[in-house]
Amino acid sequence: MSRQLSDIGLSRLFIISVLIVLTVLLLTTKYYVLAAVPSILVIASLVMAKSPQFGVYILIFMIPFGAFRKIMVGGTEINLAWIVAGGTFLVFITDRIIHKKSFNDLRNPVSLWLGLFFLVAIISTWLSPYMAASIKDFKLWIAALLYILLVVALVPRHGFRKTIPKIIIISVAISTLLGNLDYLFGLNLFTQEHMGGKLTRNVGATIDPNNLSLMIIATLPIIIHGFLYAKRPISKLAYGILLANAVLGIGLTFSRGGFLVFVIISALIAFEFRHFFKVKYIGFILLGLSISLTTFVVVMPDSFWQRQTSLTSWEDSSLVRRASYLEVASDAFIERPLFGHGLDSFYRIYAQTQYAKIDKETGKILGRYAHNSYIEILVGTGIIGLISFLMLLMTALRAFTTAKNRYLNANMQEEADYIASLRLFLFATLFYLLIFSETHHKFMLVGLALSQLALRYSQTALDESKQNG
Repeated sequence: MSRQLSDIGLSRLFIISVLIVLTVLLLTTKYYVLAAVPSILVIASLVMAKSPQFGVYILIFMIPFGAFRKIMVGGTEINLAWIVAGGTFLVFITDRIIHKKSFNDLRNPVSLWLGLFFLVAIISTWLSPYMAASIKDFKLWIAALLYILLVVALVPRHGFRKTIPKIIIISVAISTLLGNLDYLFGLNLFTQEHMGGKLTRNVGATIDPNNLSLMIIATLPIIIHGFLYAKRPISKLAYGILLANAVLGIGLTFSRGGFLVFVIISALIAFEFRHFFKVKYIGFILLGLSISLTTFVVVMPDSFWQRQTSLTSWEDSSLVRRASYLEVASDAFIERPLFGHGLDSFYRIYAQTQYAKIDKETGKILGRYAHNSYIEILVGTGIIGLISFLMLLMTALRAFTTAKNRYLNANMQEEADYIASLRLFLFATLFYLLIFSETHHKFMLVGLALSQLALRYSQTALDESKQNG
């Protein structure tokens, strides 16, 4: 026993000594700002070794903070998300190997279509005339696969039901609030100027107003679920404030497509939770909607309504460009219909057309993304890639439906509604991708992983219900 204690003491002394040496060495170099990193990594490793799901929670929390995930150290760009993901994956693999755990629990319905999509992506990349760009994007798809793997493998039942929704809601709310306050007080830290300074748009802690709009809209079903099932008045008030912050944030992104998606998803939320609409409450509901709508109309600046009404004008340059995207995509698809031109090829193809613009400062010919993730997939991987991708998404949505029905069969209405909110979370993300180019958006990846966790834990709940019944 004394020998074991002695070994533990020596191990701790060794670790402390190494930390001191590394810290001192870093302080004497130009990378002195990294002096605290060794200690942070050791502490993080100890925490994740005991609870590796914390790595996943951090990754999900970082999603709405795209503008701050990368830092420059000594002229080198460091992606904090990659560091967290790499450390979490290392802990995951080490735990599986040391404890000889099987990987069979990671098999799920989306694996087949995900595997087929990767096979098509490999072929399209190999045949691509834009191989450098395709290889770079393929690496991002590998990272996306690992992202899904970590969520499916490490998030426990309590984390799936309680922790994940809170992290999604709070992280997006903080990012949104930063932009809302910036817009109201004119700080110019979390907003962007567009149209030569004529329009200021909320970007929050992201790098794109449309991306922020997507994430806010996707969280709305989860916020509504939290509000409906909140037990205490203070909790309902908190969710009400979160909802108001979200709606204001959507408006201040000035995203015309985002506003349209917001209206559609709001209607779907109302339909999904229609069983809460009691006849005796209809009057109060209509009054609340009237007050909310009036407040929204009054709060939104004139520039918001002017921008929304421009959607009806075909003289709008944005609509003209979107028409050109369809034309370029059609020609590209006809040229290579089966396996496409390679991942992330649409931008390069567009740069070779008559619609391309020239950068006035550099003289470089600029391409454009399709503003539609499915067109990006079609042009990049052909019809086979698009079909496998769509089947992957449909399988995930069907998994949520199956999980919801299981909870309903077990007479667990609140859990069923929670699954419904997650299904809308994924659907809202996928629907928004019709007007936004981000083929491996992290909310989509999270949604895919959560769909498989929903299947797993709903089956557990159903089995427990049968045993207790």
